[in-house]
Amino acid sequence: MMRVTTQHNHEHLLRIEKKIDLLAHQVVKLKHATRRWAAGSEERDAKIMATLDDLVAAATDEDTKIDSLIALVVELKAKVDAIVSGELSPEQQAKLDAAFAAISDNPQRIQDAIDANTTPEPPAP
Repeated sequence: MMRVTTQHNHEHLLRIEKKIDLLAHQVVKLKHATRRWAAGSEERDAKIMATLDDLVAAATDEDTKIDSLIALVVELKAKVDAIVSGELSPEQQAKLDAAFAAISDNPQRIQDAIDANTTPEPPAP
């Protein structure tokens, strides 16, 4: 009788040992999957940050171009005014003023277009 019990205990221990081995294998697989997920997450974060950096650089570049355009218009108007001061007929002066007004409105038109295609920020709580 003792032999049957010992054999039974031995078989039971073997089954438990197999289950432990299976669980250990599953833990290793889970560990590897977690590492792959974390590596993928880091890669996604890096791509997002690079995209955001590119977006900030592009916006800064656009701001610089717009500022340059404004400075150019102001400078051209000052030069034209200095050259033709008092030499233009009222009709010529009106056309010149209209041309510079149209050019001067471009930055506002650009800003309006940007605002129209941008989701407004929610109000602060």
